[in-house]
Amino acid sequence: MRALLLVFCTLYSSIFAQNLSINEMMSKNNETIFDVDNESSDWIELYNSSDQPVNLLDFGLSDEEENLFKWVFPDVSILANSTILIFASGKNYISNSELHTNFKITAQGEELYLSNPEVF
Repeated sequence: MRALLLVFCTLYSSIFAQNLSINEMMSKNNETIFDVDNESSDWIELYNSSDQPVNLLDFGLSDEEENLFKWVFPDVSILANSTILIFASGKNYISNSELHTNFKITAQGEELYLSNPEVF
């Protein structure tokens, strides 16, 4: 019974994780959105297109293909049909109201990767 439950939970989680996408990003934020430090950091917006919340614990976000888990999400969920904003500020901290990666996005453009820990 435990094995069946584990398989179900893994499949359930994987199905909803596939509904996550990088929806928007801004690499040269001069005046659009300010963080709690009143700084206009780069930002990334994720979108959950499913009708269920998805927990992002241990998902990776990176600007390097060879290091897909450069920044790892804490225990935070993205609600159904909703977005979540992550500052790519290089500050590497998590507060009750904001998430900040340990890298910034170059204004010249670069690849961004959202990685599901269950796939690796």
